[in-house]
Amino acid sequence: MGEKLRFIGGLLEEDEQPAAAPPPARRGNRVRNALLASLGLAASAALLLTLWAPWSSPEETEAKPDQSGIVACSKLIVTGTVSGTEAAGDEKVRIRLNVEKYLKPSTGPEKAEFLVPQEDGAAYKTGARVLVSVSRFDGEVPLLFTGGEIGPTWEWMEAEASNPDAPACSGRG
Repeated sequence: MGEKLRFIGGLLEEDEQPAAAPPPARRGNRVRNALLASLGLAASAALLLTLWAPWSSPEETEAKPDQSGIVACSKLIVTGTVSGTEAAGDEKVRIRLNVEKYLKPSTGPEKAEFLVPQEDGAAYKTGARVLVSVSRFDGEVPLLFTGGEIGPTWEWMEAEASNPDAPACSGRG
């Protein structure tokens, strides 16, 4: 063992040759380096504040759900056609759908209804084909997919819903 340590020490001594002094830095390099260091420090501080946020409540600092969380925390996932909208009070709009296909729950009535904030109601055009994911948590805006988004979104949602290893809903996202 001692021989091995002496051998390694000898190798390290051979590698330790005095390094040549770096050439003097030009003033332009110093300014650029100082600017880059300042930008890096500012970006690090912003990231730290975003991640730490000590003034936020635990609910506000939870990560938004990923695809598996969206499916797990949805009470309704359907494709269908918007059959109508109407004001529902409290700055909400009631959306009515003629359901073509259920994912969550696996079956249900031919018609479904849910509420969206008034400013989102205009996105639901009567006669439009849509895919909607409605959260089980009150106050969360339903996710709306239209046109070319429907097929690929349905595929990943269906895969997550049938995945036996998918996590359960971990709470409000």
